[in-house]
Amino acid sequence: MNRNVEIKETALGKIKIYLTAREKIKTDSILGKIRGRQTYREILQKAKDQNLMSASVYHTHGGFSINQEVSFSNSETDSSKSIICVELIDKKEKLENFCIQNQHLLKDKVIIFKAVEFWSVV
Repeated sequence: MNRNVEIKETALGKIKIYLTAREKIKTDSILGKIRGRQTYREILQKAKDQNLMSASVYHTHGGFSINQEVSFSNSETDSSKSIICVELIDKKEKLENFCIQNQHLLKDKVIIFKAVEFWSVV
């Protein structure tokens, strides 16, 4: 084992945002109502635009969120009702700013924050 390797730790935060795959951005235009952009895709794009460190989307096999029925995802059923998780990682202050700037996308969503460490092998 190489003893010259060092691990540098940086304190970061992680938020997980839970929503359904079918949730769309509310819009007043007719075309927007028909073909609206999915909320989780918009959250992902906003995270990239705001230079967050990392963003991922996870599809679940089943679950429920606030005021929703239990749903399961499989090849034989409509997966648009399934719960997905958008995970964002960066400094806590940047995550807080992200939530404030994008409150229209995050309103009434379950959002969980957790302190994490980023490790760099140097």
